[in-house]
Amino acid sequence: MLGVLYARINSFQLSEMHYETFLVLAPPDHPRRARVLELLNIAAAGSASSDTAPQAPSVSNPAEEETPRLKTVQDFKSLVNQKSWEGDLKGALKTANTCAEQYPSNPECQLMLGVVNAKLGRVGESRAHYEKFLELAPERHIHRSRVVQILGSKSTAP
Repeated sequence: MLGVLYARINSFQLSEMHYETFLVLAPPDHPRRARVLELLNIAAAGSASSDTAPQAPSVSNPAEEETPRLKTVQDFKSLVNQKSWEGDLKGALKTANTCAEQYPSNPECQLMLGVVNAKLGRVGESRAHYEKFLELAPERHIHRSRVVQILGSKSTAP
């Protein structure tokens, strides 16, 4: 697994990218899926604790704790992957939609929406988000060829 190799040479950004790719492409029942999610959560916690400025403790409402505060596209991706893995596809869809609302020009949000809608059997919505992903993503994006392949296979399906 490339994620492991990149982590061993301290290239954590590339490691996370490969782990996320694994989560997008691997079937929901893959035996290593839980471990990859665990590693991504550890990486997210590690990057949050390595910030130079200390964070002031916050007083929060228990109802707010049910929905974690998502600040980056990476936060959204981690939560969408977690919800999908847990079988909460409607929650994953809601999270991906929020990502797209907060980051309308980010291709990753559209990719998440395409994947989650496909898992829900919403072919039209999935296709629309995959097409939007292709509009926004650079030509050398790691998932571009797979999305083109998916769209091509859906157009030739009966």
